[in-house]
Amino acid sequence: MKLRKAFGLVFFCLFSTAFAAEKPNVKTSSVATLNSLRFSPSFTRTTVAGPDFRDYTATVPYSVSSIQVIPITTDPAATVKVNGVTVISGSLSSGIFLGIGNNTVITTVTASDGITSNTYKITITRQASNIATLNSLKYTPGITPTVVTGADFRDYTASVSSTVTSIKVTPLATDPAAVVRVKGIPVTYGSASVSIPLNVGANTITTVVTAPDGITTKTYRIIISRDAPPVLSSLLFDPSVTKTTITGIHFRDYTAMVPNTVTSVKVIPTAATSLLTIKVNGTPVASGAASASIPLSFGENTITTVVTEADGVTTNTYSTVITRQKSAVATLNSLSFSPRITKTTVSGPDFRDYTATVASTVNSISVNAVATDPGATIVVNNQTVVSGTYSQPIPLSVGSNTITTTVIAADGVSKNVFKTVITRMTSNNANLSEAKFDFPGDQIYTQNAQNIYYNLVPTPNVTGVYVTVSPQDNSAGVKVNGVAVNVNQPSQRISLQKGWNTITITITASDGVTTKTYKTPVFLPVAMTFADLSLVDPATPLTKILGIDLGDYIASVPNSVSSIKILFHTTDTKFTTVTINGIPEQSGVKSGPFALAVGKTTIKIVITAYVVSASSVYEIVITRAAPPVAHVMAYTEDKQQSPIATGVVVHANLSPNGDGVGDKLLIDGVAAYPDNKLMIMNRSGALVYQANGYDNILKVFDGHSSVNGKLQQAGTYFYSFDYKADGVLIHKTGYIIIKY
Repeated sequence: MKLRKAFGLVFFCLFSTAFAAEKPNVKTSSVATLNSLRFSPSFTRTTVAGPDFRDYTATVPYSVSSIQVIPITTDPAATVKVNGVTVISGSLSSGIFLGIGNNTVITTVTASDGITSNTYKITITRQASNIATLNSLKYTPGITPTVVTGADFRDYTASVSSTVTSIKVTPLATDPAAVVRVKGIPVTYGSASVSIPLNVGANTITTVVTAPDGITTKTYRIIISRDAPPVLSSLLFDPSVTKTTITGIHFRDYTAMVPNTVTSVKVIPTAATSLLTIKVNGTPVASGAASASIPLSFGENTITTVVTEADGVTTNTYSTVITRQKSAVATLNSLSFSPRITKTTVSGPDFRDYTATVASTVNSISVNAVATDPGATIVVNNQTVVSGTYSQPIPLSVGSNTITTTVIAADGVSKNVFKTVITRMTSNNANLSEAKFDFPGDQIYTQNAQNIYYNLVPTPNVTGVYVTVSPQDNSAGVKVNGVAVNVNQPSQRISLQKGWNTITITITASDGVTTKTYKTPVFLPVAMTFADLSLVDPATPLTKILGIDLGDYIASVPNSVSSIKILFHTTDTKFTTVTINGIPEQSGVKSGPFALAVGKTTIKIVITAYVVSASSVYEIVITRAAPPVAHVMAYTEDKQQSPIATGVVVHANLSPNGDGVGDKLLIDGVAAYPDNKLMIMNRSGALVYQANGYDNILKVFDGHSSVNGKLQQAGTYFYSFDYKADGVLIHKTGYIIIKY
């Protein structure tokens, strides 16, 4: 770029010289004056004497940091330079910077002759700044000031924790030339002040800004309140304790010792200033006031007193560990027994020795010991017992029984023994309280003295029993079937035979004289089977078949056989009973006749062990052949039989069980013969029901006797039915079977 400018300058000079050589002779002027000299921005200037063609002075404010000159020549051909820089007449010069103080601006006019020139010099005095403000005011460590009304340019307040012991101020002046002093000490622009110590309470820090004009000042004042440290002026206790300062993790750590009798303590903390708050074990306490009572357990008890300053954050903790000594008291306030006894104090090696006597009926006793010191431990016969509560029952044997009550003091060292020797008298009580009969695989029967003679019947598969005897007096001796057994303990196994067995329990009182014997019959069930079973009158063979009963059989008879008897022998005749279709029968004796209906008739035989009500069932199904021709006989007035066919049919089966099926005895066709009479007899021939004008509705047999109103048992019954048909008396007989 410089090379191009130099080349252009040389070219311009050569061109001008050549042009001048060829230019015709023109007249030049020697006028080197200005018609006017103006400035932007404008200001007032004063002409002064000086060595130049014209000399001026002027003053501009601080805000005018530069000016431009507008020179207008008298001769337009004249040239003008402002501070050495050519300016076209009537145009603005480049901006001229004005420093604080005097600034010289020289305008030189050179006439067109190139010789004559005049200088216009103006001395412009730029006034210094009067800005005395700050762009920012910061603090280290940081705080949050609050603007308040005050006498200064800016007034602030702020609070800091007690932990803030000093602070630095960093002021940033709006005018870098301004002078800033913090607490009278100058601070370089943009730098922090020296550390300013902060006392507890109010601290005033002034920052004064002096403008460059040296006159204008502004003051920034802040009052910083430093909180008081969270400390106590005193820490007392009620009752008074002697604290020992120790090394610990807290602001203050103490230890103290109190005797066993001190069960609680109050703390009286006093804060160093009124702005502090106090908590004792987490509960607020006013400075100088006593806290609530704090219970003291045996051993170490930690009490923390926390002091918090006004910021709600900074705290100091005072920790006091108070050790409450354990008691050495190992005595009792009282020693009682249940059931109640009368103790007699006797001489002995222990702290207290007693004797007492109880009746033979007292087979156990409980101890209630109340310690003088609640912190003591009570041991009764090696059993720890809470003070004021009863021990577990202690068994008493006949004769001397020693009960030792040991009191161990809270310190674990001191102890005293209270020994009571209780003599239980011998007893003449040989009564039974309870006997338990344990049949393995069956069940346990429990019987007391009032029902000991009742029969016990286990299931048939039982072959032995264990007996546990509990006498009223546990000091008594017990024998079962002559063999001694322990009280309340099972005997050896006692074998049982089929049928009746007797178990004998003998109780001998502790006096060794009085005895009582208790006998318990035990029945072991026998087999419920037949030695033989046969059909007789007429003799009919039985065929055994597979069925659901113990024994199932079938047999067949001709139509001419209308009834049959049964003969049997049971394997046991002493303890079993037999019923056939509900009718009791005897072993070795023929049963009564059982009517056989045409077709199948079922006969049910049940053997029952009468002691246990267990039973075995045998069922025989007998098939009776049908008759060749069915008819009834009618009687004429002269009693001569003649066959007459009618529509009357008596249904043989009756099941009055209330299910709505076969509950009533129905006679088909009876409505056509209202002149009739029905009689029903049991197997013994006794009349159980009679009705004239039987009609299946109003007069009908439903199993209840018309003689006594009783419901008849299941079994076979016989009927006689007479009715008239066209003046002829017809007599019809047969049997009915009642089932449920």
